[in-house]
Amino acid sequence: EQNLIQNGDFNDPLLETWETYSVADGVIQGSVQRREDGGRWLAYFLRQGEENVFTEVGITQKIDKDVNVYDYLRLQLDVRLMHQSLSGAGQQSSEFPLRIEVTYTDIYGKNLHWGHGFYFRDPENPNWKVYDGDKIAPFQWYTYESPNLMELLEATRPARIDSIRIYASGWNYQSMISEIYLTVQ
Repeated sequence: EQNLIQNGDFNDPLLETWETYSVADGVIQGSVQRREDGGRWLAYFLRQGEENVFTEVGITQKIDKDVNVYDYLRLQLDVRLMHQSLSGAGQQSSEFPLRIEVTYTDIYGKNLHWGHGFYFRDPENPNWKVYDGDKIAPFQWYTYESPNLMELLEATRPARIDSIRIYASGWNYQSMISEIYLTVQ
């Protein structure tokens, strides 16, 4: 068993293993910081500013590992959501207070990604559906374990894990993530 993610427990400073980014077009940006909470280190995502404007803040890590010889690939993480002003995951089910994406190259050489998001406010608009996400209780740590991604993505089986991206997006948000493992076996 091998964990492909470096510093997924955030014991080391963010910038030693993760790159940060922010998307905010002429408005107050969000931020991501390394913090300690209750004896655990975490990445803390926060944006407090204007409402009804899109922003995103995140961290990425290049992995660049061949996984073609493995039959088991699983993502596990702890997430905690404290605030989200945009309900659900937005109109296109892409604006979660916290989402994680794995970018990979499949066995046919195609660049693809798989992701999963977390939210706690139900969509206010009945036409807004949430895909690839879990509704979780706010203010509590939640442990997420993916299914075996080699089986789930069988038609586009990963041959190489290229990178991982963790981000918060929407209007205003406050979320945390810790203990991230992308395990192959």
